[in-house]
Amino acid sequence: SEVGATRTAPAAGAESLTVALFSCANFPYGYFHAYGHAAAREDIDIALHVGDYIYEVGRGQYPSTVDAVPGRVIDPVTEIVSLSDYYQRYACYHTDPDLLALRRAKPISVVWDDHELANDAWRAGAAAHDPLTEGLYADRIAAASKAYFDWMPIRLPERRGSRIYRSLDWGGLARILLLDTRYIGRDQQLDYRTTIGPRLAAGEDPAALANEFRALLDDPSRTMLGAAQERWFTEALAASKGAGHTWQVIAQQIQVAPQAAPADITRLIGPEIAAGGRAWFETASRLTPLGLPWNLDNWNGYPAARSRLLEACVANAANAILLGGDSHNCWVNNLPLGNRMAALEFAGGSVSSPGMERTLTAAQPGERESMLRAANPQLAFCDVTHRGYAALRFTRTACEAEWVAFE
Repeated sequence: SEVGATRTAPAAGAESLTVALFSCANFPYGYFHAYGHAAAREDIDIALHVGDYIYEVGRGQYPSTVDAVPGRVIDPVTEIVSLSDYYQRYACYHTDPDLLALRRAKPISVVWDDHELANDAWRAGAAAHDPLTEGLYADRIAAASKAYFDWMPIRLPERRGSRIYRSLDWGGLARILLLDTRYIGRDQQLDYRTTIGPRLAAGEDPAALANEFRALLDDPSRTMLGAAQERWFTEALAASKGAGHTWQVIAQQIQVAPQAAPADITRLIGPEIAAGGRAWFETASRLTPLGLPWNLDNWNGYPAARSRLLEACVANAANAILLGGDSHNCWVNNLPLGNRMAALEFAGGSVSSPGMERTLTAAQPGERESMLRAANPQLAFCDVTHRGYAALRFTRTACEAEWVAFE
């Protein structure tokens, strides 16, 4: 290993904390400039990576061979399933000089999302895992989690389980809570394709179908964190507030705020876009008028669990900041609960994985962003055009956030 430096959290009396927020680094989609840029900044105290540090897909799948950057070739060739596969993929990613620079220069706290495991993972399965051809899901999780704990700067959990949710304190100024919204307590995602989608296409009454789906969506028993992690989260917030911490910085994987698709967003789809990308936005434009979310894999697919998350912030936090990733785009949202402001959300883009600019190619500069802000009053800022990272500076009186974007 290369010789590097790190930094320990101050014991007390800290006046500032600056974090760099990363997510979604797809090796063949591009270079990891964001890591190198943050590594060279002396003001950043710690890097937080909220998932998709690697991608498990096979060569030529995502991206396609045509879209892959020349020279950015992943190993092994196939989708990774075994422990040896996961080891090889981490080794491949760690040939990137900017990633090595970040790990050499900064302490990093990490949590996984789905691609460190399998695409669209939940506690008992994944959309991308086929038991008939890829073996038991539990065996795959065991391999993926062992590789994660072996390669990443994270302590082994007690009893060598798969618990990655934990907290760390920064000098009495802030408590950073790292959550697992992907695996340990998540119920299976709902899917329009297997519920109301075919019936909508067949011409059944949209309003009646929307009401039927909301009954499934709003089921309070559906969980994102699981009961044990929810209890831990509430207690950790309360203990932080009781200790006099100014900030509770909640690092988790996915977007929290509701998001409506603009009514005419489909006119921004370029003529060259494949059917899959086109269908995503066409579906969104049909669902939004029905009051239904268009991404069921983030907190919008678990509204009762989201309400419990925000209720915990209102009742037990001093100043809650929710950090996220996964969407490949940058969002800053107000998160109200009733008449109270529960938290602010900074969901900070991607290192290299493409965002909406890959599909909404017919937009003029700034048009995607202005359209989304107009349709979402809680949305204070967005960038759905560039890749990069976020930097947030916390002091005793304020939080200042910046989005560092690359062309």
